[in-house]
Amino acid sequence: MTTKPKFVVGRSSQGHLDGCRGVLSILVRRALARADMPHDFKVTEGHRPNSEQDALYAKGRRGVPGERIVTYAKAGQSWHNVWPSQAIDIMVLVKGREWDEELYDAVAAVVILEWAQMQREGLCVETLPDGQTITWNLEWGGNWRRPDRPHFQIVKA
Repeated sequence: MTTKPKFVVGRSSQGHLDGCRGVLSILVRRALARADMPHDFKVTEGHRPNSEQDALYAKGRRGVPGERIVTYAKAGQSWHNVWPSQAIDIMVLVKGREWDEELYDAVAAVVILEWAQMQREGLCVETLPDGQTITWNLEWGGNWRRPDRPHFQIVKA
């Protein structure tokens, strides 16, 4: 008997994942399906063109009252800007608490556990068409000096 996943990837999330490395799609699907995933989430960003990155970088730097800085990366400095993307952003789906750090910390803990499981299963290694392999490590933006809790990225080990 198979068990129904706790949460699933929706159409909007899948659209964002379509422009990402496959290992990120696998991670999101597996993390959402885990019984210990405390909250549903959706992927709000995958690949981001350089023009969009520059527009985001400008926010908080244009002198608009109340506008805050949303990224410290200019075009070409983000793993969102490579093709396929090596980064995703998520939104935890709990009404009224969209940017609650506690929610992101709880979700990230389970995502990181799932990544560790994927590493044990050898799923964090990608074989390229030319036969070379890439081993990926996961980084969570919540661990950065300037925390970015919605952000996850993969980098070469």
